[in-house]
Amino acid sequence: MRQRGLGPVVLTIVFFQSISVYAETSLDVLEQDLNQVQKDRETASSEAFKGILDQLNTAAASPDAALALYQQAGGLMPVARPAPRNPNQTETADQKAAREQENEDAQARLAATLQAHCQVMRFAVIFSSTPDQKGLQDDWLTWLKSVGPVYPQLHGTGNMRGRRDPNQTTTDAAATDTDATPDATTSDSATPTTRDNSDENRRRRFQQEQGGQGEEQLEPIGNWKTITMGESQIGKYLGYHGWEGKDQAEWAVSSIPELYLAQVLKPLQATPSADTLTAWDVYIAMENADQPDTNEWNQVEYPSLAFDRGCDDYKIKPSMDKLQTLITIIKAVPTHPKLEEMISRLHTYVEDFRTHHANGGDGTGGQPAAVATTSDGGPSTDGGSTTPKVTVETTQEGDMTVITTRTNAPPSNPTPPSAGQ
Repeated sequence: MRQRGLGPVVLTIVFFQSISVYAETSLDVLEQDLNQVQKDRETASSEAFKGILDQLNTAAASPDAALALYQQAGGLMPVARPAPRNPNQTETADQKAAREQENEDAQARLAATLQAHCQVMRFAVIFSSTPDQKGLQDDWLTWLKSVGPVYPQLHGTGNMRGRRDPNQTTTDAAATDTDATPDATTSDSATPTTRDNSDENRRRRFQQEQGGQGEEQLEPIGNWKTITMGESQIGKYLGYHGWEGKDQAEWAVSSIPELYLAQVLKPLQATPSADTLTAWDVYIAMENADQPDTNEWNQVEYPSLAFDRGCDDYKIKPSMDKLQTLITIIKAVPTHPKLEEMISRLHTYVEDFRTHHANGGDGTGGQPAAVATTSDGGPSTDGGSTTPKVTVETTQEGDMTVITTRTNAPPSNPTPPSAGQ
C-alpha cells in the first residue's frame, strides 16, 4: 500500500518540476529575445549616428559639399540679380561682369557659412552624445585655432532671399524629421492625408508664366551665421534629435568667438606668452567682424580689448613702453564705461614696475628706468635723475575723470582697426 501510494506523489512532483523547467526555459528565451532586440536597436542607432557624422564630415570638408547638403535639406538658393529686362536699358560688358560676380559672391558667401555651420554641428553632435570620446578635446581645440583666423571672412546670410521650386510641396527637412507631426486633414472616410498645396503651386506657376518676379515669390534664406544647432534645418534633415537639455543646442557659427575666448584665449592668459598675444589678435579680429557700429567699436569695444591685450603683454616682459601704451589707450577714451577699472589696473602695473623693475632695466635694451605716481596729483621727483620716468595722475571734474601723464619716454599711439574689416 505504501509503494502504491508513492506513485501519485512522484507524478505530482515530476509534473510541477516540468512546469518549473518550462517556465524557466520560456523566461530565458524571452530574455534572450529582449537582449537581441536591444542589440539590434543599439546597432541601428550606432549605424544611424555614424551616417549622420559621415554626412557632416563630408559637408564640413568643402563649401560645395555643405551647399549640396543644404539643398538636400530643402534649403533655398539665393536668387541671382537678373539682367535688365527693359529693352531701353542697356548693360555694358563691365556692368554684366560685375552683376555676375556679385551673384557668384553671394553663393560663395552662403557656401562658406554653411561649411562652418556643418563644422560646428559635427563637434556639437559628438559633444552632446559621446563627450568622453578619446582625442575629442584635442581635435576641438585644433579646429577652434584653425577657424579663428577665417571667421572674419564668414558673412551673415540674413539679407538673402530665395525662390522655392513651385513643384516642391514639402521641404525635405519636414519629410525626414521623424519627430514632426504631419499637417493633415480629414477626408470623408476619416483617413488622414497630407495637405494639398495645389492651389499655392498653381499661383506660383501663374506668376512665373506671367514673368512676375515680385517680392511675394521670394522667401528668406535665413541667417546661417546665427541659426543654432537646435534650429538647424540641416540637423532636422539628418534626423539628429539629441539636443534636448544640451548646451550645444545653442551653438551657432556666431558662437565661435565666445568659444575661442573660453577655450583657447583664457587658458593662455594663465601664463601669458607670445601665443597669448597671437590669440588676442585673432579674437580681436573676430569681435571686430561682428560689430557693425564703427563708433561703438572705436570708443568702447576695441579700447577694452586692446587694454586687456596690453596688460597681458606687460606681464610677459614689463617695460616703460608697454605702460605708456596702456596710458595712451586710456587717454583716448575719457568717457569709456570701464575707465575707472582700467585706471585702477594701470596704477597696479605702474606700482609693480616701480617696485620690481625700475632699477633692473625696463626691457628696452637694459636701460634703467624709474616710474613714480603721486596720491595728490603732483609729479614725484628723484633729485634730477635723467632716467625714463612716467607719472600718472587723475582728477575728477564733475562727471568727467581727467587723466594726466608726464613722461620723458616717446609715446606710442595704437590705431584701432576699422569696424567691419
